[in-house]
Amino acid sequence: MKKTLTLLMLIAFTLGVGAQLSLIPFEASADRAHWNGFSNQPDAAGDLTIVANPDKSGINTTDSCLKFIVNSTADQWVGGWSDDFGPIQITANAHTLTMMVYKTIISPCGMKVESSTNGGPNTELKVSNTVINQWERLSFDLSGAVGYSYTRLTFFPDFPDTRTAGTTVYLDNFQGAANLSVNTLSATSVIVYPNPADEVLFVQAPDMTGYTITNMIGQTIRMDKFQAVNSRSVEISDMPAGVYFITIESLNGSYTSKFMVR
Repeated sequence: MKKTLTLLMLIAFTLGVGAQLSLIPFEASADRAHWNGFSNQPDAAGDLTIVANPDKSGINTTDSCLKFIVNSTADQWVGGWSDDFGPIQITANAHTLTMMVYKTIISPCGMKVESSTNGGPNTELKVSNTVINQWERLSFDLSGAVGYSYTRLTFFPDFPDTRTAGTTVYLDNFQGAANLSVNTLSATSVIVYPNPADEVLFVQAPDMTGYTITNMIGQTIRMDKFQAVNSRSVEISDMPAGVYFITIESLNGSYTSKFMVR
């Protein structure tokens, strides 16, 4: 299969200079593998699943999301964690994390950054949803962790003072919010080839730490994280014809290219 690649530079979101937290949309079934549940008493793989969006009429129009079944026997701090999206550097201009939740009850949710690479304190915040049976975006201000970098991201879907019942929570679109500064790689520092591409796409970028491929409606098609390298091959032979975006993440920022598969 022949595939023609066209490049278009876009501005991609970054969470601080030197590190990035891209949008985490929970669109592909493989996205589940990035998360580990804890404290659900007992923990089971089926407690966290990728399912159809229960309500696409509001602020969240994506097809899928993460479903978290909280058991009645769970600890108050039941949740999920991942080491696949760091390092996350919190700066004065980029210190807010957001996530969308769909809940049937009003209760606190939480986000936490852990395992600092430079001596920062583990920082945890709780924010309650204000509506039920519809999507709501919650914001977590991590200004207390400014100046520190973290490798672990943790979320808490239902964090009451005392656990009296179980519940089911839908979560989606974890993201950071950079208000003043965006760090992007220059087009001259990134090479994506060949053009046209056939079967495999090759990417070169300084200190590259991962990439995410999404389609035109924001669904994640493929994602990989790794130790910093300067080149990487990406298998694309199984991708249907269409237009896609590849966001390249590095220790120096990010770069997004648009490409077409035919």
